[in-house]
Amino acid sequence: MAITSDTWPPEGGKMGEMVRQFQWADTVLGPISDWPVSLCIAVTMALDSPIPTIVLWGPDLIQIYNDAYQPILGLRHPTALGQRTQDCWPEVWEFNAAIYNRVLDTGERVLLEDQKYVISPSGVTESRYFTIIYAPTRDECGRACGVFVVVMETTRRVLAECENVTLLQATQFAAGQLQHMFDHAPSFMAMIKLPEYTLDIANTAFMQLFSRYDLLGKSVKDALPEFEKHRLLQLLDGVCRTGVPYVASEMPVYLPARADSAAKHYYLDFVFQPIKDASGRVTAIFVDGSDKTEQHHARRELRRLNESLTDKVHRLEEAQTDLQQSRAALRKLIDHQETIKEEERKRIALNIHNDLGAVLTGIKANVSVSLDRSLRAGRPEDLLLVEAVDQTDAAIETVRRVITDLRPSVLDQLGVWAALEWYAGQVEVRTGLQCECIFSDEAVGIDLDAERSTMLFRVVQEALTNVVRHASAKQVKLRVIHESNTLTLEIKDDGKGIKEHQHLDEKSWGIFAMRERTLHFGGELNISGTSGEGTKVVMRLPLKPMPYQNRDNQR
Repeated sequence: MAITSDTWPPEGGKMGEMVRQFQWADTVLGPISDWPVSLCIAVTMALDSPIPTIVLWGPDLIQIYNDAYQPILGLRHPTALGQRTQDCWPEVWEFNAAIYNRVLDTGERVLLEDQKYVISPSGVTESRYFTIIYAPTRDECGRACGVFVVVMETTRRVLAECENVTLLQATQFAAGQLQHMFDHAPSFMAMIKLPEYTLDIANTAFMQLFSRYDLLGKSVKDALPEFEKHRLLQLLDGVCRTGVPYVASEMPVYLPARADSAAKHYYLDFVFQPIKDASGRVTAIFVDGSDKTEQHHARRELRRLNESLTDKVHRLEEAQTDLQQSRAALRKLIDHQETIKEEERKRIALNIHNDLGAVLTGIKANVSVSLDRSLRAGRPEDLLLVEAVDQTDAAIETVRRVITDLRPSVLDQLGVWAALEWYAGQVEVRTGLQCECIFSDEAVGIDLDAERSTMLFRVVQEALTNVVRHASAKQVKLRVIHESNTLTLEIKDDGKGIKEHQHLDEKSWGIFAMRERTLHFGGELNISGTSGEGTKVVMRLPLKPMPYQNRDNQR
């Protein structure tokens, strides 16, 4: 019976239908009716196979394939049907041609397992893996006229195996890293297997702790009697029985001397962690701990130092309290001394005025009367009496200056602001130092009490005395302001600049006393100087709210 395209191939699925409808007469194979029986048999076998199969026939290796082969072709189907395989797969032709020639020339079968092909059937270049069987297809004369190709794609399996290999390598690497970390961990670690308490694994730190390097595979009951001595075996029994971890903090452990180590008392932190199987039964105990001996001793020493420091701080606080009390007593004493000094100055000034002043005035009056009588009598002036009058005037002026230095009457009569201006004028007359006083209206409106007035006057007096003696200044400014209920006095000269420590040497007890008096009233006194730019004395005195009085009323 002749084979025709109307009835052959009878089956073959979708590709069988396409083979029947294909215009084979336009190819080198010619119409199906002219095909040799061997080709028809090969095509029938391919179309009926559930495995991807392709028949390559004739010198041009024309392609005929089954349904299972279509996914491999991708977008190259259906053009691939009846196409030369060289034109269909140009990217792998060089590799495949050698195999086809081998099969056709020798008639032997060729098997390639998990062969990698870089192809682009869907337009995207990709690597795919195939296991392929190449078998010769012979004609009626026994000649190899074509190649019967069975293809099984193994891309997923190969990639999975590659991934498994990668995972295995990563796992082995991680295991190696873990083993390295375990061996070199600073904490001591070991795995004790039950029921014999066999030391299964242990790291270097564990071996070094017990100075034993032959423990693996041995029971801790036999190899480490220290476990029994320190009731560690009882603790292991408890963990095994209850399945609850045991945690120790700085447990004292005594390890006896060995051949290569001395006896030593340790303080250990450790945990006995139970390892359970799927049924919850404890099969092993993991030991993880660290040597806290140094920390224990350091903590104990720290406690000792803290106790010592606490005692020293307590004693220092007591000393500071005593010092503060002494300073308070000293300030009170200085204040008392200044008060006594002012009273004594008043008394001395009054006595000088009443006694010596009266005597000098009487002497001058008597001498003046004698000179006047001589003048009336027409006698020449007695030069000794004239000189006595001059000397008496000088003595009276000296007495007046001494009285003023002791206690200027203007301070008691006109108030501190007038007294400061008067005193600055006296300094200017006596020494040539230009003194400028700048008092704000708010400041002069403050009615200072006698004690504060005296303290303020003495500070200015002492400061100007130091300027005259030490500063080599030409000008000095006194400025007083009142802001935020604080009186601020500033004395600034243009001299050579006297440092604060120069004011506080053994010859400067006056300023020291004034500073203490300022502190007594809750104020502060600061001295600063810059070489070549002068010295500045600043006193700040807090004031309680007082009724405002203008300058005219005060004076």
